[in-house]
Amino acid sequence: MTAAEVRSLWRDIVNETTSTIPADSQIDRLMNLGSEAFNRRVYFNYEDPTITLVGSTQEYAIAADVVDVIWVVWNDMPVEKLSMSEMRKRSATQRNWRTAKGAPEFYYHSGRNLGFVPIPDGDAVAETATVTYRCITTPDRFEGSPSCLAKMCDQDHPLLAFYAASLWFGSPNGGSRTVLADFYMKLFESEAAGARISYGARALEG
Repeated sequence: MTAAEVRSLWRDIVNETTSTIPADSQIDRLMNLGSEAFNRRVYFNYEDPTITLVGSTQEYAIAADVVDVIWVVWNDMPVEKLSMSEMRKRSATQRNWRTAKGAPEFYYHSGRNLGFVPIPDGDAVAETATVTYRCITTPDRFEGSPSCLAKMCDQDHPLLAFYAASLWFGSPNGGSRTVLADFYMKLFESEAAGARISYGARALEG
């Protein structure tokens, strides 16, 4: 579907029976929220950037729109992911664990930083200075010819209209029609849950 077709579906769903007829720009803002919500559930929008390691540097800045980091590879080997809670547990039980230096064995994602443990030392950097990671990022805006649609399966494009319709029906402009708002949100969640397995498997692939 094109952006115009998804918008048209949204208009068909809401039937534009209210006195407030939204412009395309207003519909697109709702579609943006739908695209972001779908991405948080199924991880369809991902990239594979690289980082250049620097000796004795533990954390590296990553893009502000990174939602999550799925995997990291250094020297053709996977680097194990650690949550921040796991980091705290290990630091509490293993003295100086986080400040040790050597080849990176673990990575953690904290805000806008990607960190490594042990801290990469000169030998690790000399061996391979480049780290590749797969990250889930915020989809492009819906306006114009959105690339977010190209990254989704065609059959899932209507989900953006379902989510946007739910938001509209739940708003004063949409008549605060809670039954319809709940119906379309449940429809969105049900379809997104069905798509999660295939998208998730694709995001995990190297």
